[in-house]
Amino acid sequence: MLFIINCSSNDDSQTVTPSAQIISTGSILKYGDVDVLCYSVSQSLQVKGTNLTGNISLSTSANFQLSLDDASFSNAVTINAASGNAGNTIIYVRFSPAQDAIGNTTGNLTL
Repeated sequence: MLFIINCSSNDDSQTVTPSAQIISTGSILKYGDVDVLCYSVSQSLQVKGTNLTGNISLSTSANFQLSLDDASFSNAVTINAASGNAGNTIIYVRFSPAQDAIGNTTGNLTL
């Protein structure tokens, strides 16, 4: 549960600008065995912004890919501020191990 409370005084000369927030929900589970140079079935999470004045940039480490439409994947995607403020944007993540990705592989998603 998330509560956002803005308080201000009765003095109209003060303008309070709410701070921007980025909220991500969901989790990525283990992908299991995936052959090198192939890719897994995608998993999703949701990203939402409030009071954004700039875009949300997401990137992932090697061996993982991101998508906004579950069709075109890359190592980075951008959610424009208007879409981020409008509501939840679904981000698709898939495991795409390179030739040298042998054994357990971990990665990071950066917002």
